[in-house]
Amino acid sequence: MTITVTELTSTDPFADRFGESLPCGLRQSARGLTWPAFRDAYSLPADVTLESLTCRPRPGGAVEVTVTLTADGARTTATGRGTGPISAATDLLYQSGLDVEAVEFHQIHIAEGVATFIRSVSATRDTAARWSFAIAPDPGQSAVRALVAGAAMHRRPAHA
Repeated sequence: MTITVTELTSTDPFADRFGESLPCGLRQSARGLTWPAFRDAYSLPADVTLESLTCRPRPGGAVEVTVTLTADGARTTATGRGTGPISAATDLLYQSGLDVEAVEFHQIHIAEGVATFIRSVSATRDTAARWSFAIAPDPGQSAVRALVAGAAMHRRPAHA
């Protein structure tokens, strides 16, 4: 007798794992993916390591974000400022040569922290909008991690 084990696919792998639905546009793209396949497709790619991330309030309500990451074997530290974590991260990515902008943004509180889903575009890398996501302990770090993941995704071919 042969027993075959098949990993089940879902219409919403995030809902299966956390009990909360993905944003509508991402839910359609993620249909049929297992949780590991979803995580691999939409989170920070394996060839990019986010070594450190700090978000600091600055005078006048500004936020400063500093990230250190390794991509393609090169270690980089960049700092950006903005009115919030997303605008500060956009600034630091732009200064690093990645003109990525968030065009859709969703956050969901889960037991592990905050899950952020961002659909981003890049005018110079490609014109396709890309979804990315991250989970972190607080909303600011989660948002920055998701935007950095989106910037990294604009360096690789689009999902099928």
